[in-house]
Amino acid sequence: MLELSSAAVGLAVVSCIGRVVLSWLPPGEVGSHRLRDVPTTWAASYLLGASFLAVGASVSALARVPVSCAWIAGAALLLGLARWLTLPAALVPRHEVLREVPTRAARALLWIAVAIGVWAALGATINAGSGLWSVRAQAWLSQGWLIGFDGPATARGALELAPLDCGAIACVSWPGGIVNEVSTRAHLLACFLSAVLLIERAMELTRRAPLGRRLLLVLFAVALSVAFRADDGDLALAGLCALALLGLASWTRRADARGLALACIAWGSLSLLRPGGWVLAIAGLGATVGSSARPSRGRAALWAFASAMLLLSLWPLAAWTRDVPLLGPDGLSRLGSSWVDTSERTRLALCIGPIWILLGAALGPAVLRLARYPRNAFEDLQACDPDRTRRDLAALLLFGALLTLFTLLVVFLHREPSMVVAKTWAPGLLIQTAPWALLLSARALVRAERAT
Repeated sequence: MLELSSAAVGLAVVSCIGRVVLSWLPPGEVGSHRLRDVPTTWAASYLLGASFLAVGASVSALARVPVSCAWIAGAALLLGLARWLTLPAALVPRHEVLREVPTRAARALLWIAVAIGVWAALGATINAGSGLWSVRAQAWLSQGWLIGFDGPATARGALELAPLDCGAIACVSWPGGIVNEVSTRAHLLACFLSAVLLIERAMELTRRAPLGRRLLLVLFAVALSVAFRADDGDLALAGLCALALLGLASWTRRADARGLALACIAWGSLSLLRPGGWVLAIAGLGATVGSSARPSRGRAALWAFASAMLLLSLWPLAAWTRDVPLLGPDGLSRLGSSWVDTSERTRLALCIGPIWILLGAALGPAVLRLARYPRNAFEDLQACDPDRTRRDLAALLLFGALLTLFTLLVVFLHREPSMVVAKTWAPGLLIQTAPWALLLSARALVRAERAT
């Protein structure tokens, strides 16, 4: 019971840190404290808090100054006080479009998706006494050091020791003083719930019918349930990808400035998890800038550049100043995921396959819908049409094209045989990009909601 309450306090600390970061972003709809918006606000805040911890670790690595969870929480507290003193902030319009009210079946499906995550978290095999992740998280906790550049672990390479996941686990374990299984399960469950809640909100922004989108949400939860491992970071990657897609949907459909900031920050934070996160980050930032409206493209490029300079460069720069290679001798090892067991290929295929089968069915209708877009949308489509805006569809297709291109480059340029690299990387990549597959499938296959 003590470990459970300690983990709850740790989750609250990370969430409060992220909420402070969220308050400094431009005004926007994400961050509301209305009852229906609290889950989305918490999910975005938790992932932003984990990213802030990783940035703190990168700065400490660059400055060669040990930084503990207490120091980073203190810095967030000072930022929160500064934000409170500078209020009132800019006002955010409260007018909402008419929405289709979810039925009882749709609400039940949302709870089923949450229950799948709780069940998977309770049944996951986690041993806090073994694994490099627990050693590094405990090092931060006990020594104020999450750098990983000192000692025998250096041979793994700087990108393989990215700080985001272990930093979040260390902060969740902070109230108890030791990394344990309960705090680790709490972090993994928080990443799972964040991914589910954020992608649900993204589908709501694209105005998909509640029952259809939540049927897809259950399939999404089943796919993520196989990745409950502490040494991979796949759930955190999926959560950040969902946050980025939510911001991208908000930016392309509503020109929401906070959505743009969230998209760029989330894309950039992917590089602080695993080497493969760089591919997703570059493709996501490119899609965000490329799909922006022409008058706003300069603003999007500025946010993408700032995110790249802050999140993509700090950790590699710290490695360069310490003469540490970015990748260890076996770079292929960090592209794979530990939950991929050859004896359970059938079960994994049954869990992951449905989302990607739906994506295959959605690509044709999505491309046709975009190609048939009327030249003068304001005349040919009614103002109340949920599909009047299609820039978000173009952004999803552009991200998919860039991701495919960069993935093929990594596969073919790797020193290992291309087929070996593809088989090793594919399962984890399918989980990490499952939010994109879900959102594009919903956008193309699920009917638009009816205003009631």
